[in-house]
Amino acid sequence: MSILAMLLVVSSQSSALNLFEEMVAESAAGYHQWTEIQFTSNANATMRIKSWACTLGDSAYFFGGQELPSEDIAGGLWRIDFTTMDITEVVPADGVVPGDRRNLRAACDEARGIFYLLLGKNTQQDFNDMWLYYPSNNTWREMPQD
Repeated sequence: MSILAMLLVVSSQSSALNLFEEMVAESAAGYHQWTEIQFTSNANATMRIKSWACTLGDSAYFFGGQELPSEDIAGGLWRIDFTTMDITEVVPADGVVPGDRRNLRAACDEARGIFYLLLGKNTQQDFNDMWLYYPSNNTWREMPQD
């Protein structure tokens, strides 16, 4: 059973400690192991912290964060294609993109094919906005604020 499945089937009779013990036992038995992935290209991707990622189909998308070791606030949307193991920066043709930020939140809607980006901050401001990225036509759209 996967960790996610284990989390979903926790009943009121199971305590968090029992769940943790089960996860440790499965890990010790070799069910859950980390594997290093070798990408076929890196497209000058930088190591980042405080960014956010989620998956849509055969790809993972991640945005923003703080670059290491420079600690610069980063922007840009990156895509990891799990079928080719390529990592590329996604650059919309119209040039419209959210501002650089870290400590953001994001989610993906598989059914609608949308990457949602919200909140975050940079060195000058805290963001209180929401953006939608549409991979189908490679565009961002900022949601209006009330």
